[in-house]
Amino acid sequence: MRFLARAGCGMAGLVLAFLACACPAQAQKSTVAEGLLVQKAETAWWMGQLQQARAFGAKALAGLQASPPTDSEPVDEAVLQAARNTYVLIRSARGGIEMAKSHRRVNDPMLDVVFQRVDEAWNLARVPVDQISWGKPRAEYLDVSTASLARSLRLLDQVFVLMP
Repeated sequence: MRFLARAGCGMAGLVLAFLACACPAQAQKSTVAEGLLVQKAETAWWMGQLQQARAFGAKALAGLQASPPTDSEPVDEAVLQAARNTYVLIRSARGGIEMAKSHRRVNDPMLDVVFQRVDEAWNLARVPVDQISWGKPRAEYLDVSTASLARSLRLLDQVFVLMP
């Protein structure tokens, strides 16, 4: 029985050592400086990230709306990069809001509403990034992507009204 306990501890130690050495995965190619993607609980920090995300999102939306509906040429890489940056910044701000919520002793209903809006905006911002590789006809991709990104930006605008 002692052997099994020692083996279990040894295996757990190996797993922990492996996890400690593992580097974080980079889910999206981002041109945003790494220092700006740090998750912090301070409202001013994550609101700044959301403002940057809003700016990148507006650029991506304008580019998607200007893209031809035919497959004659690929979607401009700068437009896709702006969409990736939008997603990455919203994801980081979402993490900061989660941290802020966990540091509160008393539940803040306004922060809960803000988190819900940001969480939905985050999921919607993912559509133009993911669905480009799904093989959809260009017109369908553009319709779905512009609608999702526009909704994501409206949600961010709501957050700016809720958290002046």
